[in-house]
Amino acid sequence: MNFFTPKVHIGLLYLGILGLMFFALTVNVIVHRWKFRVPIGGGQNQKMTQIIRMHGHFAEYVPLLSLMLVILEINRTPSEFLHFLWISLVLSRVFHAWGLYSSHLPHLGRFLGMTLTAIVLLGSSTGLLISYTGN
Repeated sequence: MNFFTPKVHIGLLYLGILGLMFFALTVNVIVHRWKFRVPIGGGQNQKMTQIIRMHGHFAEYVPLLSLMLVILEINRTPSEFLHFLWISLVLSRVFHAWGLYSSHLPHLGRFLGMTLTAIVLLGSSTGLLISYTGN
């Protein structure tokens, strides 16, 4: 057995994509802090608050969901199901960021983003419980 053989393969691709997305959201916050001259918080600037929430929402959901999906892969969950969940997670973050950037009011992007997030959360939670009961 090679010690350096990865146990997770599918997740590597999507974690790389999500890492780049998080980097882009981080740079977006920094750029807008300079643009709006807001050193901390939203500075009572609605657009700055929206941009901070785009970044924050990503940081709130992606780590837990990624961990759940990696554990599912380690437990040999079918690759089709894993790809579906990972793609849904990536799309959920794209839609949510689009919706928040576009408007502080309810927006289709936010609805789609949260719907896909809920699907990933429920799908991965169910998969983990099935894996647990299968042992």
